[in-house]
Amino acid sequence: MIPNKEWMSIRNRREPGFVDGVNNFIDYAFSHSANKEAIRCPCTKCRNAVYKGRSEVQYHLLKNGILENYSTWNFHGEGAGNTQDSTSTQELNEDHMLEDTLDDMDGLLNDIYGRRGEEEDFGMDTEEVAEEPNQDAAAFYRLLQEAKEKLYPN
Repeated sequence: MIPNKEWMSIRNRREPGFVDGVNNFIDYAFSHSANKEAIRCPCTKCRNAVYKGRSEVQYHLLKNGILENYSTWNFHGEGAGNTQDSTSTQELNEDHMLEDTLDDMDGLLNDIYGRRGEEEDFGMDTEEVAEEPNQDAAAFYRLLQEAKEKLYPN
């Protein structure tokens, strides 16, 4: 059974209702997690992107509060059913979502450093110049190459 979520709207994080809600959330999340050592931390700083242990999640939620729009606890067992298979499926889906996000590393680097190369056309006839890139450009091209490599082979 999913715990009451009214505590999530309490602004005073020292209020007993908020503290009890945090503890009930943590119990629920760990009881529905395949990983019994750590869960995603839904505090406003970690934003479900970082795995933390029970006491760290509690500390973060009491210090930073929970994500305001995290009303369906999809990373913490809500809607996943009670079977191990559905938890594994959920984790696989989460991995694919993360992989899709990381796949656009070229776009991220281009956003940071600006587009280089094929899209630039200044309306001038230019010859290809055979000179080595400066230090910043070389670092940028190296980052682009590294972004194309898989972090983990499988």
